[in-house]
Amino acid sequence: MSRMKGALAGATLACAVMTAVYAQTPQVQWRQVANTPKGLNLPSGVKADILGIGLGDTYAEATAALARLRTEAGPTSPPPQERKTEILHHTSTGGLLASFVSDIIMIRPLPGTGGAGRISESLSVRFSAPASGHQVVAVSRNLTYQNSADEPRLSEVLAQLKAKFGAEPRVLTGSDQRTRYLRIQYDNGRAIAPADGNLMSSCMAQTTITAASSIASINTAGNCDVVLNMTVTTGISPDHIQRVEFVLSDNERAKVNATADYAFIEAYAKEVMQGLQNQNRAATPRL
Repeated sequence: MSRMKGALAGATLACAVMTAVYAQTPQVQWRQVANTPKGLNLPSGVKADILGIGLGDTYAEATAALARLRTEAGPTSPPPQERKTEILHHTSTGGLLASFVSDIIMIRPLPGTGGAGRISESLSVRFSAPASGHQVVAVSRNLTYQNSADEPRLSEVLAQLKAKFGAEPRVLTGSDQRTRYLRIQYDNGRAIAPADGNLMSSCMAQTTITAASSIASINTAGNCDVVLNMTVTTGISPDHIQRVEFVLSDNERAKVNATADYAFIEAYAKEVMQGLQNQNRAATPRL
């Protein structure tokens, strides 16, 4: 027990030290330098969104939509939680810290058969950095139905998806026979259905970018511009949903925006260094 306490204390101290270091590190002052348009790489007339939170929406638009969704759920719905990404850019004089809200997560207990909270929902929204407009690059939604009487029909959900996204979802049944993998995939503004047959590993969400060096690995095949992936666990029948996860990802937007964001950080660092060099007016030593 004492060793566990010591480990926790050490972790807390390390976190405190890192926070203090970050607090003393000069902060990047964001400026918007790019604005990838909404609807890019989607068919005409298709608006890719989940519960009104669309790909390409700004931080302000997404937070307004989340506020409305929280109001719909009632007073028991907790407020959304924001998570920040911090990028430490090293320079010859130390470093610069670029910080921004990269994710917002919200939990909504929804009413179902048997009372409040019988349907649980979680929403997650991911953003690019402010240099590219602080845009939504991915939205995910998880729904779990506690009571079988609330389980929706899979066939009806598929019909709604086809009408909304303008494409027939591809469906793969898992080896346990209760899991369904579904996908709608877009390439250059058209829905496609590659014949690879692998819905579990190809064309997945690629919007978590941890370094500039990882940008080149996004959408390398070039045909996974925008994708909606679903994982369904069936319930009281093969046509009923007990649990479902939707992941709507704009991989090409994430790639373009991250390129602009990291280029801005690099340019900003050069501006700072140039400013320091111009301010340096030290006396010339005696010869």
